[in-house]
Amino acid sequence: MTKKSAKKTCALCQNALHGVPHGKRVAKVRKLSKTEKRPTALFGGTLCGTCRKQVMEEAAKVNSGAKEEFEIEFRFRPYVEQALQKISA
Repeated sequence: MTKKSAKKTCALCQNALHGVPHGKRVAKVRKLSKTEKRPTALFGGTLCGTCRKQVMEEAAKVNSGAKEEFEIEFRFRPYVEQALQKISA
């Protein structure tokens, strides 16, 4: 008997992510359309909405010059760097 896979969790706060499929069989997830398999939002499937909002606020502060990158909390830094790359592109 196969076990049901666990719900996906946020990389920062470990809360359950909404909008990310999980299930008993890989074939069940495989049948879903591309947009149903993964969220299209920035950091969707990795960060929850609350953490994503905090990361984007920090990225906006760094982008505007109100804050320096070294002043950001250490656990947010990799995500803020990715967000800054997306903003500048």
